Amino acid sequence: MFEDVGGARWGGGGTLFQILGGAADIAIEHNTAFQTGNIVTADGDAHTGFVYRRNIAPHNAYGIIGSGTGMGNPTLERYFPRAVVRENVMAGGNAAHYPVVNFFPTSLDAVGFVDRARGDSRLSNSSPYKRRGSDGKDVGVDFDALAAAMATTPHAGRPHSPRSPSAKAR
Repeated sequence: MFEDVGGARWGGGGTLFQILGGAADIAIEHNTAFQTGNIVTADGDAHTGFVYRRNIAPHNAYGIIGSGTGMGNPTLERYFPRAVVRENVMAGGNAAHYPVVNFFPTSLDAVGFVDRARGDSRLSNSSPYKRRGSDGKDVGVDFDALAAAMATTPHAGRPHSPRSPSAKAR
């Protein structure tokens, strides 16, 4: 789950993933993200073994883009040869620019979240992306798995710094 990437809280350019210099075997799967910039920005040598599957993110201006290429398929061909890019919800994007078997609702509101305005980014039972992954799961974050992982990880989601109220004074 990625929230407020490039927004008021964190700032920055808002790019969700920046992949540089010929990286290999990157798999980005079952994420839900709210970023202000590109989903993926690529540069450098081609990246092999790239998988972007079953994610939800706003497309924004350029979606998946690389230096010197057009968005979508031209970037995938140049920077991510033989990539697996499927079963993703790219809200506001254009299907003509991407491989088939991706989803392009007109807006994030059309995704069908339970109550995104109040921070509940689970898919509602009426969402068209509910159980639409080929693995039988919802597209986006598996919130049950995320909750289970956080419950077994000490201090998950808590700030850890000397200024934190939970830190002991020395």
